[in-house]
Amino acid sequence: TSRVRLSRVDSEHGNTLAANKSMGCPRYPTQAQVRALNGVAEADTTQSLRLSKGSIKLELPVNGVFLLEVLNK
Repeated sequence: TSRVRLSRVDSEHGNTLAANKSMGCPRYPTQAQVRALNGVAEADTTQSLRLSKGSIKLELPVNGVFLLEVLNK
């Protein structure tokens, strides 16, 4: 059994577009808004999972991106 680290960006994880829209899409964001957007982008969205018999089942949301890192065997 291998450990897997899953990092994701989707509508609920690391979504800076939604955060920007919630701010009213400022043309020139303030420093506080930029910090908030950077916080969303840099938020730790990783999960630790395990492979089961060499496989893992995931559902990739529309416009989502997954990064899977196999850590050991």
